[in-house]
Amino acid sequence: MPDNTVNIVNEQETGGNNQIHTPVVHEMPTTTIQPFDIMKSNVITNFRVNITRVELFKSVDVSVQLFAENGVIADVRNIKLEGDDYAQWTNDDQSLINMVATKLGFTVNA
Repeated sequence: MPDNTVNIVNEQETGGNNQIHTPVVHEMPTTTIQPFDIMKSNVITNFRVNITRVELFKSVDVSVQLFAENGVIADVRNIKLEGDDYAQWTNDDQSLINMVATKLGFTVNA
């Protein structure tokens, strides 16, 4: 008989964010359904940029994690900077952050 216990990770292990970990007993295959709209609204307060690919002298691909007010990742966007955008990218991380913020329509707090 499978173990259906739920493990609650304590605050010290997670930095204060309690998480519930449920072991996977048997992973079922993905089931295809008719399109179903789920509308979920999040207020994004932070984002993190991760460089995923650089083609020298041509382009940079970045993955942008969007964090909701509660600190949970609400969405991930992928952006390619090329041409003039790539040319404006300097070795300063802030320039990349500012370009990503502009592309997404965000205003970076001072």
